Amino acid sequence: MKRNFKVRYNPQIYLDIQKTVDHYHRETGNNELGKRFVKTVKTELRRLNKSALHYQIRYDDIRFLPIPSFSFMAHYRVDEESNMVSVEAIIHTSENPDKWKDRT
Repeated sequence: MKRNFKVRYNPQIYLDIQKTVDHYHRETGNNELGKRFVKTVKTELRRLNKSALHYQIRYDDIRFLPIPSFSFMAHYRVDEESNMVSVEAIIHTSENPDKWKDRT
């Protein structure tokens, strides 16, 4: 039986996304790659309400959701008791995965 989780987003993920969109715009001179990134992130994050437990725990209680076609991972945790998924960060795979832990 599949569970339906509520998904909560740390407001900092919007800064993660914007930083990436800005980088792609600087590198390419247009907005197309940034738009594709945003669309892909939204599509993948929508899946978490049904598939949050599908991905293994990578460290502490954090799971990674890959963002296809981009070298990024959404870092999230699952609270099965409250049926809640908390998306904490969207980070490039070359970055230290602990970088978001200082967020409040």
